[in-house]
Amino acid sequence: MRPLSTIALVCHAPGAKAEGFVVEKLPEILGTCFAFRRSNFFLTAHHVIKSVDHSGLAISFLTTPGLRVVTQVHVHPTADVAILEAVDTQTGTIEPFWDIVSNIHLGETFAAFGFPEDLVRGQSGGSPHRLFMGHYQRFMDYESVMGYRYVAGELNIPCPAGLSGGPLFRPEAPQMLTALATENVETSTWPESMEEEVRDGGTVRTTHRRIISYGVSVILFHLLDWINEFVPPRQA
Repeated sequence: MRPLSTIALVCHAPGAKAEGFVVEKLPEILGTCFAFRRSNFFLTAHHVIKSVDHSGLAISFLTTPGLRVVTQVHVHPTADVAILEAVDTQTGTIEPFWDIVSNIHLGETFAAFGFPEDLVRGQSGGSPHRLFMGHYQRFMDYESVMGYRYVAGELNIPCPAGLSGGPLFRPEAPQMLTALATENVETSTWPESMEEEVRDGGTVRTTHRRIISYGVSVILFHLLDWINEFVPPRQA
């Protein structure tokens, strides 16, 4: 599977036309999405597109010219997931993920593709996408500070800005999805050091802890019935 034929950028492009041209201004990059089952259906994190007018959404593949205009948006009632249905044009170069696995387990290895902000905005040379590798270290019923609720997989690595909406899949079966990257949670270590300072006749103690970030992902199998409503299952 070729990464840039599967993952794409979600953009806000008011004035985008179905034939793939933008008539008003350059699109605003919002985050990562990916093709699923068919070349005109895409999954992303809902918070990536939440703050913009959905009528201006478009999909940009860096390997092909123009934009694919989003015609419909389906938002999950509780989870941080949205389905984008786009105009079906120039689809021969797109390689959608086949489907979603159901037997994910603790400690399972995942791979993830995405467009971190530093690469998209030209802060680093080379390809604009990154490959991440890690493992699932915990599964949980998650309540996000953004108001979402879903069954989540906690990752042993953080999700950088721009990876939200990107796919997590099995390295040994890259056509099969396990989850979708959403956000981070933070925790702290035991105190690493302590400083004392005498101030105004009293002692002020400052404790230093190291903050650790873990990525969070939506386990997609738990949303399969909802996804099937809008994205027809792939034929064998």
